[in-house]
Amino acid sequence: MRFWRGSVISILSLAIGACIGGGNVNAQPYPSKPIRIVVGFVPGGAVDFTARLVGQKLSEALGQPVVIENRAGASTAIATERVATAPGDGYTLLLIPTSTAVQTALRTNLPYDLKRDLAPVSLVSIGPFVLVVHPSVPAKTPKELIALAQRQPGALNYGSPGMGSANHLAGELFLLQTSVRITHIPYKGSGEAVIAAASGQAPVGFPSLAGAIPMLDSGRLRALAVTS
Repeated sequence: MRFWRGSVISILSLAIGACIGGGNVNAQPYPSKPIRIVVGFVPGGAVDFTARLVGQKLSEALGQPVVIENRAGASTAIATERVATAPGDGYTLLLIPTSTAVQTALRTNLPYDLKRDLAPVSLVSIGPFVLVVHPSVPAKTPKELIALAQRQPGALNYGSPGMGSANHLAGELFLLQTSVRITHIPYKGSGEAVIAAASGQAPVGFPSLAGAIPMLDSGRLRALAVTS
């Protein structure tokens, strides 16, 4: 179901630190040691899950272990700085979600420059967000949710992986376009936000479709709309 007028999608890309040193004629063929993929969220969310899938396939293809390093916090700024300041030798990669790029527009004090300090490697995935509610919420369509929120301003909560995350912005876009008030609750990762929605703690959510599928399939969440 198409609902939002704006284009809101989840984009994951791999990047590498751009601080590459001088060539070494005695350098070993790449890769000659384990590779690290840094993720800006706690384990259990959609980005972490994707990183582990990518890491497994990279390990099989390259013949070296691929370690997932979770550096949660500051809307992925901590993880991004970790990779931006690492040697650009191909052994420290960053899985970049939409929110990492968004931070450059929201914050002026970032300790890195995405264009200067990181080099793109590959687009990993593109997917939509989905508007979900806990089954206890008496709404089966976006219009019914809007009407409910209008009758009870601020009574409903929605969760996200954190302030400035793509999920947070998707939620705020929904509120802006519908002129309703639903209280935002930031969590430490997308996994926690989805669990909060499925438990009824924050009964409205805007997770990625990939991250919401297990809860949708089990009936613990109900989907009302998908972004396009």
